[in-house]
Formats: sequence, C-alpha cells, structure tokens
Amino acid sequence: MHLLTSFTLALSAGTALAGVVERDVKTINAVVTDTDTRLKELTTAINNFNGDPAQLLTATTNMLNSLNKGVTDIAATTPITLNDAVTLQATVTTLQNDGNALIQALNSKKSAFENAGLCEVVFKQAGDMGDVAKKLIDTVVTKVPQEVQPLAKQVSSGFTDTLKQSQQNFAPGSCTNRQGAVTPGGGAGGSSSSGPGTGNSSSPSSPVTAGAGTIAAPLALCIAAVGLLI
Repeated sequence: MHLLTSFTLALSAGTALAGVVERDVKTINAVVTDTDTRLKELTTAINNFNGDPAQLLTATTNMLNSLNKGVTDIAATTPITLNDAVTLQATVTTLQNDGNALIQALNSKKSAFENAGLCEVVFKQAGDMGDVAKKLIDTVVTKVPQEVQPLAKQVSSGFTDTLKQSQQNFAPGSCTNRQGAVTPGGGAGGSSSSGPGTGNSSSPSSPVTAGAGTIAAPLALCIAAVGLLI
C-alpha cells in the first residue's frame, strides 16, 4: 500500500512537471510568434515609408514593447529540455525568413531615411532594439540546459557582434541627412557627419539591427540544441 501510494505521488509529480514544461514551451513559442507579428508590422511600415515617420515610430515602439514583454515572460519560465528547444525550430525559421525581409526593406529605404533626416533616429532606435534583444538573448540562454549554455552564449555573441556592426550603418559617417531635411524634434538635418566616408550610404554592408535582434534569442536556443544533438 505504501509503495502504491509512493508510486502514485511520483506519477502525479511527474505529470505536473510535464505540464509546467509544456506551458514554458508555449510561453517561449508565444514570445517568438508575437515578435514575428511585430516584425512584419515593422517591415510593412518601412516599405510604406514616404517621409512621414509616424507609422515607422509606432511600429518600432511596438517591437520594443514586444521584446521587453518577451524578456519578462521568458524570465518567469523554468528551463526547458533539448527536445523542447528543437520543437521551436519551425516557428523560429518563419521568424528568420521575416527578419530577412525586414533587412531587405531597411536596405532599400536607407536613402529615404537620409532624405527625411532620420539617420540619428534610426541609429538610436537600432541601438535601443539591440539592447533589448541582448536582454532577451541572455534570458533565453539561462533556460537552456547547462551543458549547452557555452554553445548558446557563443552563438549569441555572434549575433550581438552583428547588432553592433549593423547599428553603424546609420551612424555618423555612414548615414548622412540630406541638406534641408527636417529631423523629428525640429531643425534641419543637414549632415550627420563632418567628414567624408558616406559614399556607400545607399547600400549598407551588413544587416540592420532590427532584423538580427529579433531572431537572435530563439534562434540561438535552437542552434545550441541542434548542435548538441549532432
């Protein structure tokens, strides 16, 4: 009787734990899905940009809010298994494809941002998004099994390096506001740099922060899991 009771309690505990893990996977999946939705909204805003930054600023704010919420939600979950991480791969692949679309949109609109005097605005928002994305990356890494955390951190460091490089596409010297352009907040944009080096302003050499940042955290988790399984 005692053995049966012990077995029943153990089974109940295992079932409860499985339920917790399932909820945690659903939470991470929900974060990825919401991020993807905001990502597509931001891509649409970029493609529709015609000089008025209102829609672009709203979409960027929504993206930042989504990333911040993702940090909070994932921080409240328990660590997941490698198998759980692999189940997220399909969702992350969709996110990665949409991230590539956003990168293409931003690259094609860089001249429009320069004409509108938005170099500094895009540069700052890219930095803000990169900072929040790094928090999300760091949070996700803590949910990966310890044996793959070094790999996850290595993958993540590659993404964060890309974020820093990407932000520079809109930095002074790489992005130049056209003379007479009015930047949000008042005043003519003029040039965002006092020296040469803006010849390649219409074709950035690396992807912009937004696309890379949004795919970094969940993708790092999946790559780490797959890497260990291989």
